[in-house]
Amino acid sequence: MKRSITFLITLCLTAYGFAQNSFHYIVESIPYQTFQEQDVIQFSIDDRYSDVITLPFLIDFFDEPTTDQFVIGTNGGITFDIAEANEGQVWALGANDNGNPFYTIPSMDIPFPSIFGVFHDMNNSSSVGAIFTGVTGESPNRRFHITYENNPQFGLCEPFLSTCQMIIHETSGIIDVVITDKPNCELWNGGLAVVGLQAMVGGELQGIAAPGRNTSVWEAQEEAWRFTPVSFLNGFNVAICDVNNDDSEAFNVDDYKAAIFELFNLDDVTNTMAIIDTNDVEVNGDVSVVSGDNLYTIDINNGTQFFDMNITLVNCEDDGDTDGLTNGEEDVNGNGNLNDDDTDGDGIPNYLDDDDDGDNVLTNIELVFADRNNASSATTLDTDGDTIPNHLDFDDDGDGVLTLDEDYNGNGDPTDDDVNINGIPDYLEAQILNIDKVSLNSSLFSVHPIPAKTDINVQFSENIGFEGRELLTRIYDIQGRLVLEQEMSVVNSRFTIDISELNSGNYILLIQKDGLTRAKKFIVD
Repeated sequence: MKRSITFLITLCLTAYGFAQNSFHYIVESIPYQTFQEQDVIQFSIDDRYSDVITLPFLIDFFDEPTTDQFVIGTNGGITFDIAEANEGQVWALGANDNGNPFYTIPSMDIPFPSIFGVFHDMNNSSSVGAIFTGVTGESPNRRFHITYENNPQFGLCEPFLSTCQMIIHETSGIIDVVITDKPNCELWNGGLAVVGLQAMVGGELQGIAAPGRNTSVWEAQEEAWRFTPVSFLNGFNVAICDVNNDDSEAFNVDDYKAAIFELFNLDDVTNTMAIIDTNDVEVNGDVSVVSGDNLYTIDINNGTQFFDMNITLVNCEDDGDTDGLTNGEEDVNGNGNLNDDDTDGDGIPNYLDDDDDGDNVLTNIELVFADRNNASSATTLDTDGDTIPNHLDFDDDGDGVLTLDEDYNGNGDPTDDDVNINGIPDYLEAQILNIDKVSLNSSLFSVHPIPAKTDINVQFSENIGFEGRELLTRIYDIQGRLVLEQEMSVVNSRFTIDISELNSGNYILLIQKDGLTRAKKFIVD
């Protein structure tokens, strides 16, 4: 049982400094997209770290030694301190259950070097939820993801289930935190939660939190944050449209200073910023940008931190990557800077990347081209109707299997896979399932009897909160062909599916929720 904590303040703590925000990473909001889990890591003990997990690639995290090892904690965070393997994990985010004072990043009272996404007190000792890992993509742009699926919060907050992911990108070292559902419950630990990173840098603890997501009381559904290493950016490079194509444009540096404050999650009251030109003169307001490099220096807090800055002009009527979209149409976040739109996190801005979402289907294949004589832009496809166009969508048909993983013949091109030979590529058709890419270990529900004859009963935990909801269910045969699909209503935490028309054999039941696919095998006798 958890108890109140007594804190001893010792002189050894004075050996460390604290930086309210790190300049090693920037943080920004990105579109919500999730990844399919693969391998289950089931914890049965509260507040515990896992065995050592090995990444399939190396990562640089702050100034820590390059590593491919970490441990996963039950409370929504991982640490690169592998000495913590199978040890207890901190759960408190405040000095008492009333949540005051808060342990805001950076804090010696919560783990480091760590990724928090979302770090709050959870307790899955009842095995209602699960923790999964998985890998998607191909070297050198693989992604390793850690998924917390419907993990109960602790104590009186147990009915509240949290689902979130942490995604680590190969090569770039980008870290994404994707929150499917983090409900608020203030009945334990003050309802405190945090999203961010922290590590020791040269004897100083440094960290950065997502805006509005440092240790405090909050809730979130379907939001995502990206932490990008500044070292990977190689300075701040801005690409703006040359509207009249006359090699001259005005750029407002004051607006850009506000954007940089936001990227570092700094306030502009206690922090200062100056932008210096090559003549060592501070510039403000509009500056003239001409063809070629326009070089400046960003000075934060009077010499505390310097960054290079380069502004270039782009003909936004051109198509730099010949993908069917003009350069101007690839400003996904709409902020006027083409260089900071990088959907797949491979370090290539979308306007120079012919595969914006990194799914091995070229952007020009994922578009419906407009008649440029009658329309000013291409019409984008959105096969699954999730409001994310296919050329930016990791799962084009919304079947829970990434487009990249629907390459059934293994030739690196999902566009020529058509298992049921109906003329529709499998990545655009939810009728076909890559059973090798779907986790069959979901603890979201149970299926019985096994083997079954005429019906299967699907049972959910009462804590899941599905009562009265309509859920989409699909049954596939072992070849991955869809044989039955229907909406089912959850009553008394269960429903029954009629399988009397199915032949004897092995089948897979899929239930889709919150963008992730949950599956169980069953047998028909």
